[in-house]
Order: sequence, then C-alpha cells, then structure tokens
Amino acid sequence: MKPIIKLIVFDLDGVLINSKTNMRLSWDCVRKTFNINQTFKDYKKYVGLPFYEILNKLKINNKYFSLIKKSYDLKSLKYISKIKLYKDAKSYLKYLKKKKIIVCIYTSKDKLRTTKILKYLNIINNLSLSPEDLKFPKPHPYGINYISKRFNIEKNKILYVGDTKFDYFCAKKAGVHYINAKWGYGKFSNKVYQIKKFSSINKYFSI
Repeated sequence: MKPIIKLIVFDLDGVLINSKTNMRLSWDCVRKTFNINQTFKDYKKYVGLPFYEILNKLKINNKYFSLIKKSYDLKSLKYISKIKLYKDAKSYLKYLKKKKIIVCIYTSKDKLRTTKILKYLNIINNLSLSPEDLKFPKPHPYGINYISKRFNIEKNKILYVGDTKFDYFCAKKAGVHYINAKWGYGKFSNKVYQIKKFSSINKYFSI
C-alpha cells in the first residue's frame, strides 16, 4: 500500500525552477568583480547550501562575504528572466491544490530573492522557508520539523522532493519520505525513489 501524503515540501532550485543560467551569470560577475578563482563548476558542487556556507566551502576570505553576497543578489535579480519553471511544475502544483495537498517551498536561497522568484513565476504554495526564517538551515532537520508542527501534519504523511544530498540528509534526519528529482543539480546515487517527471510522484505515494 502506498504511503498517504498530506503535505509536500519542494526544494526550489533544481526541482521547481531551472536557475542554472541565472546562477552562472551572477557568479561570473562576482568572480570578475572580486577576482575570485573558483569557477561556477566549483560553486555548483555546493548548490543547496546557504550562500555564505558555499563561500566558506570554496575557501573564500570571509571578510568579503557580505560584499560578495550583495553583488551576487543584485545580479541574480537582474537576470531573473533567465529563471524558468521546469516542465509540468505549474500544472502539478495546480493538481496538488485541487487535491488539497499542502505545498511548502524549502530553499537555501535568501528570503528576498525567493519571494521575488515565487511571485515572478506565480508558484503556488502555502509556505516558503529560507535560511532567515530558521534557527538551523539545511541539511539540519529543523525546517522540516517546523513545517510538521506548523501544519500539524504527522511526519509519515510528509514528502520532501529534492535533488541534492543536502535535501536527502535533511529529510532523512527529520524522518519524512524523500523522492529525488533526476532533472536537478545533484548527482545522487543513494537508494531512494528517483523521478523523471512530477507526475511520477503518484507512482510511489498516494496523493
């Protein structure tokens, strides 16, 4: 019997939206401005973590963190038109709304850009969470625990749809179901459900 799902948590980048071009253009501008050696290929390895954590992983001098982030965010908003919804994302979100499934967006992207992107692409959701909203960001389970309590939904009725190991570990630590979007940014090899399209979620779970 398939598990019954009442709430779905979606990661944003690499799951609902294709923001790779936006990120690459923004990072290339930052590299040029601050004379950073690390390429976008290096940066992309850590997509899914908060921005400052990515800079830390890239071993960039932390005294420039705030300036780099400000520059990156401005460029990211400038290139917002480069961000696209993945195929069938909007129709599946409409389907979930019709089925009265609670939809949450849980991202490592900052609140300002998240809000603007959700509005720009008209992404239907009941709640969006960014690092500023939480005591501990991904891959800590705090965000999922918060969502569970906020909507009073049992963990075994929550599904997390992600695309990186950070999403997987977050879901695993929180004790919720997890499914991996194969079209995303992470090369994830753990033995978890893999989907090539949104509607395949219904193959494994009762929505």
